[in-house]
Amino acid sequence: MAVVRRPATVPADGVSQALAHARARVSTRTIGAVLLIALFGVFAATAARGYVINDVFSAEVASWRLAGTGTPWLDGVHLQALPHVEVDRLWLTQGPDGQTTVSRSPGVIAAGVPAYFIAGLVNGHANDPAWFSYLPGGLMASLLTALAMLFLWLSLDGLLRESRRLLAVLAVALTTPVWSIAADGMYTHTVTLPGLAGLAWAVRRERWWLAGVFGGIALWGRLHAAVIVAIVGLGLAAWRRRPRIAVEMGLVSGVFLGLASVWSWLMYGHLSPTGGYAPPSQYAEKAASGNHLDQLVNQLGLLVAPDRGLLVWTPVLLLLLPAVVRHWRQAPDWTRLLAAGGLVYLVIQGLMNGFSGGYNFYGYRLTLETLLCLTPLYAVSAIRAGRCVRMLLGPVLGLQLAAFSLGGFLEPPFLSDGLAWRANAFLHLLHGAPILAVYTALMVAIGALAAQAWGERRL
Repeated sequence: MAVVRRPATVPADGVSQALAHARARVSTRTIGAVLLIALFGVFAATAARGYVINDVFSAEVASWRLAGTGTPWLDGVHLQALPHVEVDRLWLTQGPDGQTTVSRSPGVIAAGVPAYFIAGLVNGHANDPAWFSYLPGGLMASLLTALAMLFLWLSLDGLLRESRRLLAVLAVALTTPVWSIAADGMYTHTVTLPGLAGLAWAVRRERWWLAGVFGGIALWGRLHAAVIVAIVGLGLAAWRRRPRIAVEMGLVSGVFLGLASVWSWLMYGHLSPTGGYAPPSQYAEKAASGNHLDQLVNQLGLLVAPDRGLLVWTPVLLLLLPAVVRHWRQAPDWTRLLAAGGLVYLVIQGLMNGFSGGYNFYGYRLTLETLLCLTPLYAVSAIRAGRCVRMLLGPVLGLQLAAFSLGGFLEPPFLSDGLAWRANAFLHLLHGAPILAVYTALMVAIGALAAQAWGERRL
């Protein structure tokens, strides 16, 4: 008698689970794509079209020159023909054979080259200084910053429900100087932020070689970001007792360090990976010989100076600090190590540079890397916030959104660095146009209503 075999079937609940999982992945990819496109649109619409700061201007001129000619040398270029620019604002130095070139880090110059290459193809005047524009650099900065936010969002996958991680990323993207600085033009931070966000994503996925790649990108923007990469790599290797983590991350990021040295040798005639900046020994000597009281004041300036303080412009960090303390032990190890790396970076930053970070920008810039490094820990800890903090979270974020949306869409007042301890650009803006105080109050009210509507259970 023949045996009839029934075809294998999948249990109904198994099919349902598989379909639900597939829909969730499609939804995640869709949200990620929409997030990237939307943020790029906002950033691109408000990116700088004219001169902002020496750093950005110099980097973009170097990118334009490399894209148009394949050479970084500015000898023979009629720099006075550059539109709306005072040539003495360029950061210039000499190449190995006495050539004139721009003095910047390798990453910030290299990142702008594709944008200026495309612009040269479009306008057909790639080598003509009179056709130089800030727009390609601004658009590239917008894209890189939007990518940084995408990587940050991906790094929180599986740690938070979709709505919470989306709120966390939008808070960083739109209510901090990520909008007014990193997305505005080719700052060094425009390179470090996607590097560090990509590092967080790769570490979350336990792709250690990829983490080394992103860490290398970060140090190509600002060399001392290497301390963050080192703390995360060595810390995870020790905590998880897996030396392979440090080896893979170290070897790959070390390649980028070596390439930065080659760049410096070709561009500036020395093997220091600092590019156009002073060698590390000079910064170390400055830190060692500095007055301790001045150094302490400088560190405080990074945190609480009215016009440059991380905590002044981003009070949500203080608001959620108790929740971070309560959740510290339960937070994933990599979020704690990334935050620790960001704080060590902040201290090093204060030893190397004046806290004000210069002038002609809105908000703070030297602590942007610290902000990004703190974000994953803060995001996963926010669920431990008490009821009062949850209700205050909406108004505080509304206030921050008001400050940086005004800074993004308007031409904000740029206070001189000498006023950093005595004034605040946002308050100065409100004082000059009182109607904007109404807009600010509206944003705070909307934030309060949103927090109340969201409710404790979901937030």
